[in-house]
Amino acid sequence: VLPAPKSGEATVVVHFHKWDENYENVGGHAWNGKVLVEVDGAYQELGDGVQPTGRDEFGIYFTYRFQAGATAPDLGFIPVMASDWKADGTIVQDWNNKLTSGGANVEIKVTDFAAGSTHHVYVFEGSKGVNAKVDEGEVPYFIADPEMVNLLVVFYDPNNNYHENLGVHSWNWIEEQNAPGWNSPLHVFSNVGMIGSAPVKAAMFKQTKDKVGSAGLLIYHGDGDNSKYTGDIKKEVTPDVGIYAADVEVGSTTPVFVLNAGAGNASNNNVYFGETIPEFAVEAFTFRFDLGSFANGAGTFAMNKRVVYTMFSLSIVTKFVTGGLTDEQKEAFKQDMISRFSIVEVVNGEPTTNKVPITEINFNEFADDTKEFILSLGQDLDHKKQYRVVYQAPTPEQPVKQRTIRFEVTAPAGTPNVYVVGSLNGWTPGRSNWKLTKGANNVWTLEVKAKLAPQKFEYKYVYAPDWPYEEDVADNRELVIGDETTIVVSDTVTWKTAPVEGAEYPAEAAAHVLADEELHVIEVPEPIFAELELDTEAPKLIFQSDFDGETEDGIPYILIERYSEWDQTLFPIFRVNDNRDGNITNLVYVPADTEYKVLNTGELGDYKILLRVTDEWGHVTEVVFIFRVVAKIKK
Repeated sequence: VLPAPKSGEATVVVHFHKWDENYENVGGHAWNGKVLVEVDGAYQELGDGVQPTGRDEFGIYFTYRFQAGATAPDLGFIPVMASDWKADGTIVQDWNNKLTSGGANVEIKVTDFAAGSTHHVYVFEGSKGVNAKVDEGEVPYFIADPEMVNLLVVFYDPNNNYHENLGVHSWNWIEEQNAPGWNSPLHVFSNVGMIGSAPVKAAMFKQTKDKVGSAGLLIYHGDGDNSKYTGDIKKEVTPDVGIYAADVEVGSTTPVFVLNAGAGNASNNNVYFGETIPEFAVEAFTFRFDLGSFANGAGTFAMNKRVVYTMFSLSIVTKFVTGGLTDEQKEAFKQDMISRFSIVEVVNGEPTTNKVPITEINFNEFADDTKEFILSLGQDLDHKKQYRVVYQAPTPEQPVKQRTIRFEVTAPAGTPNVYVVGSLNGWTPGRSNWKLTKGANNVWTLEVKAKLAPQKFEYKYVYAPDWPYEEDVADNRELVIGDETTIVVSDTVTWKTAPVEGAEYPAEAAAHVLADEELHVIEVPEPIFAELELDTEAPKLIFQSDFDGETEDGIPYILIERYSEWDQTLFPIFRVNDNRDGNITNLVYVPADTEYKVLNTGELGDYKILLRVTDEWGHVTEVVFIFRVVAKIKK
């Protein structure tokens, strides 16, 4: 049980959600308040680098205590990976692995929070924190209403293809959260975090406990049922959503995560809450084929005998727009992609060595990534066989490489020394081996070599081994290690306080070597595959005109009087529909290779006529009817 707050204190619980649901070694950096952390069965009030207070269905949470009041400073929070998890409830922050966008601070305004009150704040991985542009639809966090029942709805499109009219049809929430009418979506979503380059959207709804049972919503873009991204989220349809529980608590928040599975999906099979929230992470971030079907126009299937359409659950980066690729590089990328796909024949559920050649690949070349690829084949698929489409992802490169970082710093005349201080060397100013060498024109240089993976360092300069001698910059500088092996850093510095000639400065700090990182274990990805959906249905020929009767074995017949002249209107009317080819009535014929093709009105008897139609896949439908020649037709 948490200890009661001290006199004048308020409580803020900061909840943090990490998209992959892996919270191992995830801690927080806290300031302007103390976080309650359980240590040896008792809660300690800690600051700076702290372990979480606990775990809930949203993620992990940090319970802050602070002195409430109109002048209370913003509570500071940065979710960060820990390089060391200590027994006293603290962590050593790995400053290169902050879990906000750009490492931004999350600063929570608390001046309106009264002493004795408790407030719940929800922060997502990739939050832009203090850099969030609220006027452009970005928010750093959500705050639950402590006097209401709250519903936090998260919506994610892995393709970053959010419809411009995306919103909700909502009812029976507080007044401003209800949509004006059907096909008039309420635009409530804000960008709350980032997954790679794709934003994640969310909205908070609220209602009193006695009315929340009648509240509900669905996500859509205002163009009828075919624009729905969910079905109704309401008590009658989703009774297990926490806000509808009889014992739901005032001030509580129920998170619901929705993965965009395409418009027209009202099944709610893409809605995750409670114990199913971890499944959202699996569905959103597992690389696999999207099965789909020809019928819904998405997924992985054979469009025809020579074309296969494939869709992945996650995008593949192409850089065709911003990568500056030459035509030769683009063609090389396409050939590499062709080599990664294969169409193999399957017998008794097992793949064989028989492969269908792929001659061409097409995709959206006007974007930097895509999930969809169209494969052109060098031979026909046989609808009587089974096939599997296979994709072999490339083996990741070793990210740890030998790097040379060269600092080139222009400093004011009279500068006695220049040192680099930052996350590269433990933020200790004046490290002896991080002192630059002065050259011509007041340019100071230093080369540092180490085996490093791509990452971001923060740093500053000082001219003596203490912080009063630091440079005059508003924020830490950033050094980004990408794919390159030589990184040249060119900076110009000014000092907060000018150096004094002949002044005595503190002694240099001990050397700190930027250690080589261990090489990563590189594993070859397992190939992914999907059974290829072919056209397995024959066309359907349906007669649309009436017959005079049927034989005992069910063959319809048309009566014709003996010796009568042929009347074309007697021939039955029909229509042929194919599940892939559509209306192919014009392809129906009476084949020359059948005996059922002759009518002799001069002789009594039954004359069978065979109609045949073949679809593009080679499926054949044959239907027989009879012309029955009789002596006289009764009027």
